[in-house]
Amino acid sequence: MVHRLGFGALLTGAFAVANAQTPFRVYDSQPAPAASISAVGGATVSANPITKLIAEDVTPMAGYAGQSITSVGFVYNNALTYPATFRAAIRLWNANGVNSPLSGLPGVGTYLSLGSPKGYVSGPISLAAQAMMATDFTIPSGDLPLPASRFWVGVQLDNDSNGLLYSDPAELNQLSLAVGTPVVGSTGTGQFKTITGYDCFGINAPSGIYEPAELALWIGVAGQDFDGVIALQDVVAELAVDRTLTVSAFSGATLITSKLVTMSQASSTQSFTITLPATLPFALTNPVRFEVDGSSFLKRTINGSLPVPPSVNPVAITLGSINLQNGDVDGSGEVDAADIDEVIAAFGDVSAADTDVDVSGEVDAADIDIVIANFGAVDE
Repeated sequence: MVHRLGFGALLTGAFAVANAQTPFRVYDSQPAPAASISAVGGATVSANPITKLIAEDVTPMAGYAGQSITSVGFVYNNALTYPATFRAAIRLWNANGVNSPLSGLPGVGTYLSLGSPKGYVSGPISLAAQAMMATDFTIPSGDLPLPASRFWVGVQLDNDSNGLLYSDPAELNQLSLAVGTPVVGSTGTGQFKTITGYDCFGINAPSGIYEPAELALWIGVAGQDFDGVIALQDVVAELAVDRTLTVSAFSGATLITSKLVTMSQASSTQSFTITLPATLPFALTNPVRFEVDGSSFLKRTINGSLPVPPSVNPVAITLGSINLQNGDVDGSGEVDAADIDEVIAAFGDVSAADTDVDVSGEVDAADIDIVIANFGAVDE
């Protein structure tokens, strides 16, 4: 039930799932808005100009070991005043080498591969002048299983042996990678960089140095995309302030992933996508429980199931609809006297967030009325 004066939200039941669409990130290090950069350098005039290798140690989320790595992404930066075109050579190693002097943890060791060495080279990547861009590289499913623990992921830049329209060695040396902070998984305190530019394909424990920086990069396994829409009901055409909701997916008590959905001032509806792994980790089972929570809303849940086995083609999953009920200002899971007290205490405030439950831009009598009308309601 949504009170007629309230601020409500409807999570629609039109969800679609597609196997191997957006990768599910088991490690994700995102650059800051004004990210610093780590210069690559090292390319020389030769038959195959290639930069130094820059690698980061990666500890993925637990539970996904053995699933196929399907994507690796980096954020590239072009310091030139004109566009640059290059290729990215992706390399991976086990963390069983000599200890890093910065972290004290196992360093770059044996080449990560199944049987013969496997290296990956992208197609041409074009960067605009003085621009930064994130790109994903797709790895064929079944090629590389995700290690259970820490490993190293690196990249080198080349110009396809001075291929037509590619950047020359001096220009390659003006390219760099963004530094980031892990938001999924973890990393050590330093990155690894080779001393000179040479192709590290298939080389065990390449020689180099450790530096105090962390690359922005991500590792993905096959994912399934759930698309939804949140619609606001009974509110002014444009919200006075933004509202942020969290959509989370659980298997039993285990959180699989979550997504922040911001209801902006400019719109009363907001679409979103939440990506789940195509194959759940061992011991996690269907159904998947979706929880929607945030702002002054009580938590609501809805169940859905991933296709078993994973679907090759897109499959529509109908989850039904839920209504978010308003008035839980303090986030306790129940609309109670404490919520009424908090709204009364904030009366007249034009900068309040959750206490302005009707999103009018001011905490007033209407907000108190909404909380009282929903008194006693609890999370479901």
